[in-house]
Amino acid sequence: WISSPLKYQSHTLHWLSCTETQSQYCKAPDGSRQLKQKNITRFVWLTSIPPDKENVHKIAEGGRLRWSIENEGFNTQKNNGYALGHLFSRSSFTSYKNYYQCLQVAHTINQITEHSHAVSDLLEQDKTLTIKHLWKLLNACLLFVAIQTEDTASNKKIGQVRLRKRKR
Repeated sequence: WISSPLKYQSHTLHWLSCTETQSQYCKAPDGSRQLKQKNITRFVWLTSIPPDKENVHKIAEGGRLRWSIENEGFNTQKNNGYALGHLFSRSSFTSYKNYYQCLQVAHTINQITEHSHAVSDLLEQDKTLTIKHLWKLLNACLLFVAIQTEDTASNKKIGQVRLRKRKR
């Protein structure tokens, strides 16, 4: 890392670089380990947190995790039914920003629902069931089942979504 901060407009930034080496080995004919492939990847981050010996590892982990979350989220939104790349409004950038914010909310609700106990239990009970199929069923219910206002007005129960712990 660079110990002296960088100045950009009114911001103070710190530069941090990390090189990751992944080595793959195979068994040689004589029984020893032989290097098969070596991949070197370089990561660079800008942060407002001053790096030092105690926190540099946590900053790097946070940067890698944030990149992974953002990359996976954008990939899902672009390729899994959210139509992120589609221009719904060619005349107003504000309309497109509003669409994207609604898309983010929908994706968040989707993730919370998919990781809830109720959905996880359904998937465990029936191994042929998929998330995609469950969303199709929910969509069909919303299209074809009339919801009466009396049903929603009289139901004053407070709901709770319990999330399933990730298996590691």
